[in-house]
Amino acid sequence: MEVQGLILAVMHAKHLGPKSRWAGYLGFLPEDLTHMPMMWKVLEAWQQIALPFIKRNPALKLPVGAEGYSLFQWCTAIVASYSFTIGDDLFQAMIPYFDALNHVTGMCNVRKHHDEGKKRKSGVLQLIATQAIPKGSEVVNNFQEGLTNSQLLLCYGFVEPHNTRQTAQLPLLAVLDACRASRRSTTLPPTQTQTQTQQQQQQPTATPPTQQALPNSRSAPVDAAATTTEKNTDTDTTVFSWTHRNNDATAATTGDRENATEPTSGHGTTPPTMHNTASASSAGGDEADLAHRVEFCREHGLINKRGVFDIPHSQHPPGALVETVRLLLLPSPAFQAFASRVDAWQVPNAPMLSDPRSSDLPSDLGQVLCQLGHTALSRFPSTLAKDRKRVAKLQSSDPTLQAAVMVRVAEMECFQCLVNAGELEGEALLALAAQTWVRPWREGKKRRGPGSE
Repeated sequence: MEVQGLILAVMHAKHLGPKSRWAGYLGFLPEDLTHMPMMWKVLEAWQQIALPFIKRNPALKLPVGAEGYSLFQWCTAIVASYSFTIGDDLFQAMIPYFDALNHVTGMCNVRKHHDEGKKRKSGVLQLIATQAIPKGSEVVNNFQEGLTNSQLLLCYGFVEPHNTRQTAQLPLLAVLDACRASRRSTTLPPTQTQTQTQQQQQQPTATPPTQQALPNSRSAPVDAAATTTEKNTDTDTTVFSWTHRNNDATAATTGDRENATEPTSGHGTTPPTMHNTASASSAGGDEADLAHRVEFCREHGLINKRGVFDIPHSQHPPGALVETVRLLLLPSPAFQAFASRVDAWQVPNAPMLSDPRSSDLPSDLGQVLCQLGHTALSRFPSTLAKDRKRVAKLQSSDPTLQAAVMVRVAEMECFQCLVNAGELEGEALLALAAQTWVRPWREGKKRRGPGSE
């Protein structure tokens, strides 16, 4: 609500025009923000927050209808890309001049300092140089450490051609779907498995969401994971996304056990999944087992609070994803045995999987990881090879579209590492999974202190 309050305040100041004390500052800000993703999905906030507030406060004389919604869209994009969080209470604020600084990864040379004035009569907001800045050089800000081009595009509308930090996001729910399908294909009779496969193939394929982007540098990080995109057939570009599904294991992944039957919000659209033709009791038992394993993975740091796996630009899939899929696929006796080993583990014993057993490796681990990669790549409207050529062609003709395609190429390259996992030997996959247990082992030894060994 802090951000929505600032948006409404900016709306009021903008609507006052020249009469506003902030007219000069607001006139400096760009008028055309249609390239900003924050303008694409604000209808719900307009209907549930802004419009009721405007109707309850007629003295503000804020417009409603199409005019009011258009103003709200602009103000939302401005606050999303130009505002800052300051103060001990972490409130949102617009900061003239400081918000004009560009972001360049690795080149930041200033920081903001805010003293609210609790020990003096008035507060102080300062822009402090963190290094010597030669005369005539650019003063550079840092919106947030480690931002990928996907995050820069989503939050601020621009990309950096030489940004080496690239990741793609894979929701836990997509992982659960793939593991469900694999578990059922190994437990159901062949006739039932074939029936499910036919049902899956008959389901319509979701159209990937698309949008465009504009190379343009500004400020104030926002939660990229909270934004989804809609299709724009004119640009034929995409930001990869999924949505949450309605089942008990889904509720477990979001930490909401009480509302297990309610749909939850997330990224875009989930891939089609096989329908369970087994009995209701069997299905319920399988979902309860999955939910238990998800909680086990969360407890041991394999799944983050967002329920999303960050897939880096690498030759191999991340260890946390490999280990999560491995644990979800293990037969029940093998999982229970491994969980018991984890519970009984004590320093200075070797970390888990340092001496793997044959029962620790599901036969379909590489296949499921590979399928996750193929499913992710199939949701893009183009191929990796075509988009690589397209980036070069768009450099001079359409930099806006080029920025969007650059992000798409980076995300497809990240997902390609999952496809490559299908070619890895079992020992290599177990080695990736074992990496996730080394850090807790080292931290455990550190907590025990000198002489613990």
